[in-house]
Amino acid sequence: MKKLMLQYKQSIERNCIDTYTDGTDNVEYWQDRLFAGAMQFSIPLSIIAVLPGIIYSLYLDLYLLAFFDLLAFLWLLWVAFGRIRTVLYRKLHFIFCLYYASSYLLYFIGIVGPGLLFLFSAAIFALLILPVRYAFWWSWINTMVCVLFAVVVHFNLSTESAINQIEISHWVAISSNLIFLSFTFSLLLPLLIKGLSGSFRKQQVLQLDLSEKNRDLEQYASIISHDLQQPLRTISGFLNLLEKKYGHTLDDKGKEYIHFAVDGSVHLQQIVNALHEFSRATRYDADHFEQFRLEDVTNQVIQVLNEPVAGNRARIICEPGVYLQTNKAAFTQVLHNLIANALKYRKPDIPPEVEISAEDQPDAWLIKVKDNGIGIGEEYYEKIFVIFQRLHTRQQIEGTGIGLAIVKRIIEKLNGTVRVDSTPGTGSTFYFTIPKPQTV
Repeated sequence: MKKLMLQYKQSIERNCIDTYTDGTDNVEYWQDRLFAGAMQFSIPLSIIAVLPGIIYSLYLDLYLLAFFDLLAFLWLLWVAFGRIRTVLYRKLHFIFCLYYASSYLLYFIGIVGPGLLFLFSAAIFALLILPVRYAFWWSWINTMVCVLFAVVVHFNLSTESAINQIEISHWVAISSNLIFLSFTFSLLLPLLIKGLSGSFRKQQVLQLDLSEKNRDLEQYASIISHDLQQPLRTISGFLNLLEKKYGHTLDDKGKEYIHFAVDGSVHLQQIVNALHEFSRATRYDADHFEQFRLEDVTNQVIQVLNEPVAGNRARIICEPGVYLQTNKAAFTQVLHNLIANALKYRKPDIPPEVEISAEDQPDAWLIKVKDNGIGIGEEYYEKIFVIFQRLHTRQQIEGTGIGLAIVKRIIEKLNGTVRVDSTPGTGSTFYFTIPKPQTV
């Protein structure tokens, strides 16, 4: 049953959402989404309304009304699943199907039936799902339908005596309110839609501008890192040559100065590389989805980190049988940084252990990376994700203080969140979410 409902939904969405719409950041896309949602609910709800209506019409010997009810339902099915050239034409068929239903309901049942409600709902749906340039069409159509029905009432043209007994003044009083509301919504809803459209356009311009600036910054960081590499290598190389050639003539203080200079140039080179890596963290495409197993990526990271894993006799455990769907390269980078971080901040007398698991949530996967390292104080939970923020000196633990900043940057690029829970002396658990791909 669930599979059948999914196929039903997907079929309507294929027919009712324009595939040529440029992305989701525009009003036209969301008008199509609203139309598709209306069709998905209208058909089952129509069955609830039409079947009792047909049975009741047959009971009252209103065979023509029963036929019109059935025809309206078949028209609705054709709008949802029939071969119609464009989504716009499909929407127009839907609107005129509602007008058709309101017309025959007014003719046979009058003001006590749902005819007026269908008439008003047709105008509202038209305003919400069709271009705003047609906004006042529907108010004028409502006006013409009300005038035509007034003629029917006034000249007793209906075949139903109950309709002919309606007082024209009563109908004018009711229909005038409907016309007033129709014109009011024809004025207000287009203003809302135009405002949203303008906001979408401004957002697109800002996003484009931001993307260009980010691209410029990435290029700048790449150029800087590339241009600085060679001078740093040159400085480091010549200092080493200086030490080899003139080391015997230097006292301990001079050798210490050379050591500091070499160490500083190496550290600066590490910082430049880290900055370049940090700038590349936003290049991952959040909409690029690949399916993979968590344990496969974990094994891949273990192979890359083979030397520190083997050297520290580390034990890395991954929950088996977990399938994820996201940007694999970005996820691998995140897991690499977290495992490397756990190996770096290990206890000196205990082999490191890292446990990786996943929890399947409705809209995302919650990934947990737990270690038995030195832990982090609660007051530093936010600080550790800030670039170049270190809790230990380089003499205590090597590094640049950029690994967790890269993790946070990538996770946010993937529209997820990251946090840490830790007890000093016991270990840390990093939690991050990976949103699931949304079906539309």
